[in-house]
Amino acid sequence: MTKKTDSNYGVVKGKNQQEWKRIFEFARKMGVETLVAEPEPSQFDFLEKLCDEYNINIAIHNHPQPSRYWEPDSVLKYVSGRSHRIGACADVGHWVRSGLNPVECLKKLEGRIISIHFKDLNKNSRDAHDVFHGAREFPMFLPCYKNSRNRNLRCL
Repeated sequence: MTKKTDSNYGVVKGKNQQEWKRIFEFARKMGVETLVAEPEPSQFDFLEKLCDEYNINIAIHNHPQPSRYWEPDSVLKYVSGRSHRIGACADVGHWVRSGLNPVECLKKLEGRIISIHFKDLNKNSRDAHDVFHGAREFPMFLPCYKNSRNRNLRCL
């Protein structure tokens, strides 16, 4: 088995238990710590068991509307009451595209964030695109980042 590398892999979406098991096997061989995913709601019970069996996290990714997990409440609906290995992949750019305030979303998910897709956009709108330096005021995210450190969140 490969040593864990604090890495994330995904966004993945397995069709059934067999496919998810193959994804987890691959992740273990590659030393992946967290799978970023968009599972079907009916899959959470067996995914929770796979997370614990393989010692691999699942971070639910929030693509913009009309994705099932587009806003924090929809993610919390599926991760609350489950293993600490199931949480959120907070994609701040997609929240902006969905008209949400990313700082408020991070606060709402506090304690359940496993991974962050920290990107900047050229403007605050649905049709924005990723850029190296754009419309975000990054210092506003720092308090949320500091508060998430209890989940061993790392900036790569």
